[in-house]
Amino acid sequence: MFAMKAHHSLYRIGSRLSQNSLYATIRNALVQMAQDQRDAWVRERQPGIQKKYTIVLDNIQAYAKRRNVRIGRCNQMLTGTGATAVEMEDCPEGAFELQPIMDARNAGKRREATAEVIAKSIDVEHTQHVGSLHWLDSLVTFVPALASYQPAIANLFRETAGKHQINPKRHTTIHPLGTNSENEMTSWGLKRAMEDFIQQIGLTPEAFESDKHLLFMMGDGKTFEGMNKVKHYLEDEDGDFAALRFVQPNLEIWHTKWTDLGRICRGAWGKGFKHVDPSTLGYMAKAMNSPAPNDFLKVDFYTNFNLVQTVMRAHMLSCWE
Repeated sequence: MFAMKAHHSLYRIGSRLSQNSLYATIRNALVQMAQDQRDAWVRERQPGIQKKYTIVLDNIQAYAKRRNVRIGRCNQMLTGTGATAVEMEDCPEGAFELQPIMDARNAGKRREATAEVIAKSIDVEHTQHVGSLHWLDSLVTFVPALASYQPAIANLFRETAGKHQINPKRHTTIHPLGTNSENEMTSWGLKRAMEDFIQQIGLTPEAFESDKHLLFMMGDGKTFEGMNKVKHYLEDEDGDFAALRFVQPNLEIWHTKWTDLGRICRGAWGKGFKHVDPSTLGYMAKAMNSPAPNDFLKVDFYTNFNLVQTVMRAHMLSCWE
C-alpha cells in the first residue's frame, strides 16, 4: 500500500479490520530501518572493515495533484534526487587509493594520455576474436541445421572471449539511500545532493582522513556533466574532502550505449526512406516498417537497437550466403 501511494483512508479502514498497520506505524518502521542502516555504515567505517561503494543517482519528479484546490494549495511538480549505494566486491587491495591518482595528476601524467596511447591499449586480437564469434553466432542462430552448435558458441563466448568475469553466483548487495529535495539540474543543488549521499553512507571528513579512497558516483549524461562541473567549481577548496577530489564521476553504461546508438543511427541512416541504398539504416527501416527517429540526438533506444541488431545480422547472413 505504501509503495502504491494508497490514500490514508485505506490505512484507517484496513487497520480496523486487521488487514494492515496504521500509516504512522509503517512510516516509523521505515524511518527506523533507515537509521539502522546509517548506523551500520558508521560501524563499517571503523579501521579494517572499510567497504567500497558506488553511488548511482538521478533526479526524481513527482506531480502532486491537489484534488481539493484552495488558497495555498495547488498542483505542483515536486523535484528531488534519489540514489542507491551498490557494494563493490572482489576489488584488489589498494585499487581505489586516492594518493597515487593525485600524484600522477600533479606530475602532469594526463598529458601522456594521447589518442595514440589509447589506440595501443586496445586489445585488437581479443576484439577480432569476439567479432568472429558474433559471425558464427548469427549463422547458427538462423540456420536450423546448425542449431545444435549454439551451446558450443555460447560456451566460447563465456570461456575464451570473457574478460574480468563477474562471479555468476554472487548477488550484488544494494542499499537504497534516502531521497532529498535538491534539484540536480543546478550545480549548487547537485553539490548538496552529493554531500547528503556521502554523509548517508557514513563517510565523514574524519573517516575519509583515515582511509583516502575513491568514491564512484554514476548517473546519466546530465548528472555526469554536473558532477564534473561541481568538482571544477570546488577545485580551489582546502582539503581533498571539501573539494570532492575523491569523487570519481562515471557515465552509466546504459546511457553510454544510448549515446553510441544515436551516433550509429545518425551516421548510417542515409538520406531517409526514399534512399535506394540497402546498406543504409533508412532503407532497411523502411523494409522493416520501423519508424524513423524524431530526434537523432535522442533516439528511441529499444526500437532502434532492435533495428541495428536486425540489420547487422541480416548483412552477416547475406555475406554467409
